Amino acid sequence: MISDKRSKSEKFEISKIEEELKLAFNPIKPDPYFVSKLKKRLSQRANVSIEAHPEYFVIMLVGVGLIFGLGLYWLLVRFYNKAKGN
Repeated sequence: MISDKRSKSEKFEISKIEEELKLAFNPIKPDPYFVSKLKKRLSQRANVSIEAHPEYFVIMLVGVGLIFGLGLYWLLVRFYNKAKGN
């Protein structure tokens, strides 16, 4: 038997809070199909697969980044030279 070390006033407060919650909220009956499906999904190991990106995607991404970086560098040098008066 588990001993409850709470005082009577604490037990009363908890039961009072529980009663107020029961009055404030309307209990609902969950859909049995949803509950069984959720139970099945939670109890089984997840089927996780990681997709590998094709190599051309990485090469294209690096290429676009380089082109963007060079374009940004060119624009900044051009504006700097224009502001400097060259």
